[in-house]
Amino acid sequence: MLSETLQKKLDSRGRRQVAAGAVTGKVDLMVRTEDEVTPQQQQELMRIGCKIDFVTGNVFTATIQVDRLDDLAKLPYVRRIELSRLMFVE
Repeated sequence: MLSETLQKKLDSRGRRQVAAGAVTGKVDLMVRTEDEVTPQQQQELMRIGCKIDFVTGNVFTATIQVDRLDDLAKLPYVRRIELSRLMFVE
């Protein structure tokens, strides 16, 4: 079951996938934060298991274990979490 915080911050497609158990293990995601991501926030994100790939302003892409999404959502500066999606079949 998704926490209230995760339900509010995770995109609707991601909510459906996580609730149905359709995603497991590590997931790629894009996150929007309140302001530009600071070095201290990057350290905090790494402590909860978030492997940051790219940061620009108040948006970053990362990889995290599905079972740590709630920890990510609980961070006060995180505003929106969107799971990555396949754009086309190779």
